[in-house]
Amino acid sequence: QWGEEVVGDSVDLIYPAGSILHVVCIASTGYMPQQGQLVIVARRVDGGLEERTAKRVTRVNGGYELVGQSTNPKWNVPVFIKEDRDAIETISIVCIVIGGYRAEQF
Repeated sequence: QWGEEVVGDSVDLIYPAGSILHVVCIASTGYMPQQGQLVIVARRVDGGLEERTAKRVTRVNGGYELVGQSTNPKWNVPVFIKEDRDAIETISIVCIVIGGYRAEQF
């Protein structure tokens, strides 16, 4: 478990920039996300660069649909990933958000 700071506006409808998300790693727990949970998604390109973002998850047809929770519509375009996805660009759910502290609470 650890805290991840929200940077940017991909999840600002729930947690504005500067908020801290309390997360648990899927790999260490074996727990898979439930319908509607907020998750941390990692995107790796060519095994190098990694970016992380928070998305709302929905289970659909052997995979997951990931949608931002943002005032910025470009982050709310659904992204679909299959459980067995194998590509140059890899998108995976790495953490489940179990709580958070909104920036204005500090």
